[in-house]
Amino acid sequence: MSPRVPRLSRRALLRGLGGTALALPWLEAMAAPGASSGPPLRYVLGFGGFSLCADVGLEPMLLRPTDLGNGTYAMHTVARSLQDLAPHVSWVTGLRIPEAGSDGVVPPGGRRHGAESFHFHQNPLLAGIRQQGDDHQTRVTGPSTDQIVADHLGSTTFRSLQLRGQVERYAHDATPEQGILSYRKAGDGVAPLTPQTSPQRLFEALTGAFLPSDPSAAAVRQAEIARRRSVLDLVDREMGGVVARLSTLDRQRLEQHWQELRELETRLSQPAAEEGGACVAPQGWSSDPAGGDGGLKYAGEHLRLQRFAELLRFAFACDLTRVATVQQTFFAPMISASPMNASSREVHLVIHQGPAGYMAPIAQWHLDLWGHLLRQLRDTPEGDGSLLDHTAALYVIEGGYGLDTGGDKTSSHKTEEMMMLVAGRAGGMRPGRHLRALDLHPVQVMIGAMQRVGVPVDAHGQVEGAYTDL
Repeated sequence: MSPRVPRLSRRALLRGLGGTALALPWLEAMAAPGASSGPPLRYVLGFGGFSLCADVGLEPMLLRPTDLGNGTYAMHTVARSLQDLAPHVSWVTGLRIPEAGSDGVVPPGGRRHGAESFHFHQNPLLAGIRQQGDDHQTRVTGPSTDQIVADHLGSTTFRSLQLRGQVERYAHDATPEQGILSYRKAGDGVAPLTPQTSPQRLFEALTGAFLPSDPSAAAVRQAEIARRRSVLDLVDREMGGVVARLSTLDRQRLEQHWQELRELETRLSQPAAEEGGACVAPQGWSSDPAGGDGGLKYAGEHLRLQRFAELLRFAFACDLTRVATVQQTFFAPMISASPMNASSREVHLVIHQGPAGYMAPIAQWHLDLWGHLLRQLRDTPEGDGSLLDHTAALYVIEGGYGLDTGGDKTSSHKTEEMMMLVAGRAGGMRPGRHLRALDLHPVQVMIGAMQRVGVPVDAHGQVEGAYTDL
């Protein structure tokens, strides 16, 4: 009979003289009964709002690697800042979201025909369900992959995080949904999860799970936790008799709100964590980045995304969450391209009006920031590897590459030849390759990554089959 293995908390600490604390490394005793040993697996879905070409003349496809034979490849010069990450990243190219044919019938997991339906293909891309409504209508009718993964992995302190670099839409005709990646099942429908755009507020939320070492400061923090619990109790008493009189839609909204409140209550009831080992918060900030470019359609998004990367590393290292979305820019981003060294126009107008050469610095700006996040995870040790070794990090680019109807220009409003970057080694993934997945749906790559982090799915929405070469 084997000896009984003791259970240890993930945040178990070795305490020494003077009350000092040192975080333990990952031990098998920290795993839940029946769970596989080793650090927890994580899932990140990133997004950049640009395409692989512009609408000005014929031009080569941005970013596509060059195959050198024998399974090796060379990165495109635009991606040169990711060279040190090459062993950790696979480039998956040739993906496609199918369009409706001449009969107007939208295929499962597909989008409407024509350029006007572009920028509104969130339902196929995030939920794996055909585009709904008119060409200019954004409607997501199913949960996104990150929320399905969050349901499977279970709640830690934070069930999931939603982060976005671009602060505002910067355009009156944009829809709010163009700035959202995450949708959670709510009743018979879904509820959008509005992303955080303030690194300062995220810092306060994450570090709020920790007790200060100073006794007087710790007492203040405990009093704040008690006050928040009393507010939740008051909400229950005040709203308990109202639900029955609400409409079905309002009840669904309230149920979603209730669920979020209960999750907050769960977080407040958990024992306070303490820092140690790799679980160390970055230095805090007294304010968020100020607007740049004269404050015109730019609010320090570059620095915001850098800070979000550092905070996400902290959240993963402390096991505060295991799932996140990171949206760098909106679908059809009207953010200024000037800070990207591209143009005085907005990014979306550069994509349409050129010059074509300005597309390279726009793509490079996005990739540089994604690389910064990957390095944060790669350079943080955990178990027998790093945080990145236990993560499936997917990066989706809004548009692909294709020719217009006349065939004499490239078209940025295409969902052909789409591309994804897949990083990490979660569940045995083998990065460092160029994977040509011709005409497969981007969601099939997401399904493959979901399987790698242990979610038993073979379909997402209307899209069936996992891309298994990851």
